[in-house]
Amino acid sequence: RGLTLSDNVLYICGGFPLEDYNPDGSLHGAAIQALDPATGKILWSSSPNEQVKLDSLSADLLPASPLVVGNSVFVATRLAAQTGKNENILFALNKQDGKVKWNLQLWGGKTIGGAGAYPSAPIVSGDTLYIISGNEMLYAISYAD
Repeated sequence: RGLTLSDNVLYICGGFPLEDYNPDGSLHGAAIQALDPATGKILWSSSPNEQVKLDSLSADLLPASPLVVGNSVFVATRLAAQTGKNENILFALNKQDGKVKWNLQLWGGKTIGGAGAYPSAPIVSGDTLYIISGNEMLYAISYAD
């Protein structure tokens, strides 16, 4: 659902890589892919929640556009609410290979019927990264690539 073009690489968030689809209908976690915009060739594909071992906390699709700053790609999503309290997570990925550099879990707020509580797309200004979590809390995070 999210789309960003940076340095002649197209970053797509929200879907599951085709190779991650299983015949039994199960899917791996939310994915981001880096593509060559001219050919559509997949340069890398990443499921960040699986990299940080959040398999038991299922991540929803990555709904917001990724942010590319320096050598990092930032993506945010909601983790499935198993107790009625959602958590949001912000991932910083390596721009070259999609590996998780770091992640930050944020309170996402309570959901009603599983709706809402998604984080905003992150933005950067100077050396500060901003994101609004699903509980409408603004976070300002000191950032240096």
